[in-house]
Amino acid sequence: MFGVTLRPHTSHPWHSRHLINAGDIGPFCILSEDAVQKGSRRIIALSGSAALEAIELADDMERRVDAARTTADVKTLTNATDRANIPTSRKAVLRNKIQKLRKALDAETKKKRDAMAANAKTRAAEIIANGPGALVVEVLDVGANPKAIGEAMKILKESAPDTACMFFGVEEGKVAYSCQVPQVRRHPLPP
Repeated sequence: MFGVTLRPHTSHPWHSRHLINAGDIGPFCILSEDAVQKGSRRIIALSGSAALEAIELADDMERRVDAARTTADVKTLTNATDRANIPTSRKAVLRNKIQKLRKALDAETKKKRDAMAANAKTRAAEIIANGPGALVVEVLDVGANPKAIGEAMKILKESAPDTACMFFGVEEGKVAYSCQVPQVRRHPLPP
């Protein structure tokens, strides 16, 4: 510890230096604890103004985690938390909050994708009901969700096996698609 004078404590069997008064350290936070060898631990800590800066950084990171709303935010904050020199107890709390946010976002995404798959099935059923003809090319309102597009394709294959089909889904610069051409619609290329 820099800036803290340690006084010899002669009653200790190894005559090492100890603090007489813990208040001499000032603000204090533990950054990490590791096993050095069996029965021996190494603690890395900050004191004084460095400890206050680490605590302030943890406060700032907690505000950022509380304000996070997207998967991109979660990724950024996970990396920032792992690299940050903040108290270990606060790091554990932040990781827990980030994990809960990740689970909530994943559940929300799954719910949206399930709704998209239901929309795709409904649209495929409408196409079948209207008589699909020999060829169907359609952009489905499912985003770039290949699972939802596959569900629509499956329904069309089962109900109209002789119909050639291509379904698309588009979302934020991404495109997903699926197509099928039944054997009866395939024509050999001219030589």
